Amino acid sequence: MKNTKKILLFNVLIYLTLSSLTLSCSSEKNQKISTGNVIISGKVEESENFSQVISLNYPGLYSNLQEFSTAIIDTNGYFRFEYQTMFPQDVMLRYENGFTRLFLKPQDSVFVTLNAREYHSTTNPDFEISGTKSSTSKNIHNYYYYRKLLNTFSLDYSNLSVNEFLNQLSHRINKEDSLLTEFIKEYNPSDEFIQWASKTITYEYANYLIDVKYYYKDNGVNIDNELFDKKLFPVNDDDAIITLWYHYHLKHYSNKYFQQDSMVINRIKDNQLADANRIVLQNIVKNEEPGISRDLMCYQILNNVAIESLQDFIQLYDELPQYIDNKELRNLLNQRKQQLESDKTLTISTLDSYRMKSDVKFSDDFFSKLGEKFKDSIIYIDIWATWCGPCKAEIPHLINLHNTYKNKPVAFVNICISSNKKDWEQAVKELNLQGENYFFNKEHSNLLKGKLNTFTGIPHYLLIDKSGNIIDDDAPRPSSDTIIKEKLNKLLDNS
Repeated sequence: MKNTKKILLFNVLIYLTLSSLTLSCSSEKNQKISTGNVIISGKVEESENFSQVISLNYPGLYSNLQEFSTAIIDTNGYFRFEYQTMFPQDVMLRYENGFTRLFLKPQDSVFVTLNAREYHSTTNPDFEISGTKSSTSKNIHNYYYYRKLLNTFSLDYSNLSVNEFLNQLSHRINKEDSLLTEFIKEYNPSDEFIQWASKTITYEYANYLIDVKYYYKDNGVNIDNELFDKKLFPVNDDDAIITLWYHYHLKHYSNKYFQQDSMVINRIKDNQLADANRIVLQNIVKNEEPGISRDLMCYQILNNVAIESLQDFIQLYDELPQYIDNKELRNLLNQRKQQLESDKTLTISTLDSYRMKSDVKFSDDFFSKLGEKFKDSIIYIDIWATWCGPCKAEIPHLINLHNTYKNKPVAFVNICISSNKKDWEQAVKELNLQGENYFFNKEHSNLLKGKLNTFTGIPHYLLIDKSGNIIDDDAPRPSSDTIIKEKLNKLLDNS
């Protein structure tokens, strides 16, 4: 990779003043990560004739990079989100067809004012914000308008070598840096924004590596060692944790440890999950520089194991000090372990008074019992998981669908599978999930998947008639809008 150009950010870095950021002490072995709550409250003006649901993408403590939450807008137009995070990062507030990026840190509290008509007609409308250091959020908003001065970036991978591709990325990043310099001169943004923007530019383009990787992989060529050039896109850039793109880059980079080691591949095939991940963690510690970035790679991997298998996670947890230096990350994994160990129920759980018995014969009884409970109603079932981004993206549409049919004989049932029970309870509250909510443990989740011939993944939707019979085991999603409404209306008219 000798011909690869090194990214030059000198014209940007001279503006950086990082002493005010708790994260900017890269020379320390243990970066300071401080977990705390963030509050986003606000008002949607003129919301009467528009959606009553607003959503938020934010960095989760245990999720695979991002969490998703929804809030109901009250009759006066007000809404509120509260979540926990461990470092400053940009979040995405979505309403109607528009979105807004906000930059928030642990302990921040802001108030945002949106206009429903503008968010319906524009993808990146203006907004008002007040609260803790809210100027950075406005800087980001203005910057994305300014960024439109650049042409859309695209590459034809089939005509480029790896070196040529990386050189193209380097050239594009330099163009973006030059534009950022002009923006800084014109707008005089906060130091916090400058650091976020410079890191976002670099690592947003780092994520193009994945497209090229799989293009070559589909053609039988493994180029990970060439492609993931750490001089061009470092994996020890601890100050970059303020941008979500860097976390994606760390995830994509660490995946090579799973895909290139035959011992790891064989252990995964043999379902030896703890052994496979142990080898990966040991290799990361051996080959990567100490620091918060390396700790975060290991943290992501251990969280993924926790989702897959409590037993394997506990085995690796006992070795935690070998893999993670940062005390706050170790504490978070300790909390995760306690949550998982306290959730060993073998019953189907529900959040209301209707409770399934643990000895229910799933294949015979569950759907018929739903039919008994919701007698004379059509039942629309959403099968989802707490860690599933596409599942959560459907929730605002599901809530709107529920509101459309709230005075009609249509029941809405949400079944959470392959998830942690505490996460489910929290998600039901945060997402404002309407209707009946059920949690299936691992055993019942597998039974459900086995029963449904059309089940290939989540989210998955079912329609059940008034007798408890499944009449559509691959029903349209809530976001299909008119398609699912036409189907429900037809069932109502024929019943």
